Amino acid sequence: MAPTRSLRCSSTSSMAPRLVRACARPVPRSSTTRHAMASPETPTTTTTTTTTLSREERKRQRMEENTNFAVENDGFKSTADQRAICAASFGLTALCVGESLSSASSVADVPELALSALAAYVLSDLGSGVFHWSVDNYGSGKTPILGNVIAAFQGHHSEPWTITMREFSNNTYKTCIPTIPFLVLCAADVDHPQWQMFWSLFSAFICLAQQFHAWSHMSKQEIPKPVAALQDAKLVITRQAHSMHHRAPFENNYCIVSGLCNPALDGSGVLQWAEERIFEATGVKPRCWLSEEELKSSV
Repeated sequence: MAPTRSLRCSSTSSMAPRLVRACARPVPRSSTTRHAMASPETPTTTTTTTTTLSREERKRQRMEENTNFAVENDGFKSTADQRAICAASFGLTALCVGESLSSASSVADVPELALSALAAYVLSDLGSGVFHWSVDNYGSGKTPILGNVIAAFQGHHSEPWTITMREFSNNTYKTCIPTIPFLVLCAADVDHPQWQMFWSLFSAFICLAQQFHAWSHMSKQEIPKPVAALQDAKLVITRQAHSMHHRAPFENNYCIVSGLCNPALDGSGVLQWAEERIFEATGVKPRCWLSEEELKSSV
């Protein structure tokens, strides 16, 4: 009886070539395997989710999640209501400026309007300083009408970087609100173009002061080039000038439009005089007089 031949792929028999080809033939993939290899759905979905938000939006989202906001339900993004408030305020400002310019009957009127605009720019810086001093030192988040503004300014000292993450309308709408009724009256006063120009631009600079303030907390790489040029020309508050305010007990350098009025306001002693008179009359100390322990207990 002939010996049984082993059927292995390595056999040297006449069947070897066919058996080798049979062993080498690829195993058919199932439809599931082919689909998984051809369409890697999971990695694609992950990539899409990751790239949906820009780098700036992801940074804002992380900071928003880790920020202790001084005002309840606050955030960094602008809402439709906030945009509408800003649009109303700046729209009325444009209307007033347009009305005052259209009333110029001769070239001789132009210098007067220009002087009104310059006065608005200078005095708005001084006004921003006095306002900043008042909300930094008096009141709290429970103060009627201005409570949210006061809480935001006072909370800014503990987390100053948060202002850099706020969108424009979110950052400026609080100061825009009280200007709207005033600008409506200003728009109706067409008989006094110089005052129209002054008060409308004064209001606009006061509202924009918060955005100038935000830019003063950013590096030059983070701000638009025209803004950097304005800072270099000392026409808006600079990072270096405003950094002098962020030193405990936060008692000087309050002006945040251009900062040009800071030396005069600080050197005059008028704010310190006012603090003493208020203390004598009410017994209320300004926050810049308080120690860290007293500040914590006053919250």
